[in-house]
Amino acid sequence: MVYNPMTSGEDWWDGRSKLNLAYTRDAEHWQNLLQMENKEKGEYSYPAIIQSKNGHIHITYTYNRKKIKYFELKKL
Repeated sequence: MVYNPMTSGEDWWDGRSKLNLAYTRDAEHWQNLLQMENKEKGEYSYPAIIQSKNGHIHITYTYNRKKIKYFELKKL
């Protein structure tokens, strides 16, 4: 799961300056794997995550509503 770990604020962008990647095997116990963004200011939102047939994880999200960031995590 890719998510914003902060509480949303008064304005729509509040709470979107951090973005984390977490994993679970049972949908109950989550483990944080990676802090993808961690800024004082910024807006990282609309994350999407899929796994391809080769086991790689593909993640996209908006970066300050100006660009789209893309990550590929390769299976070890």
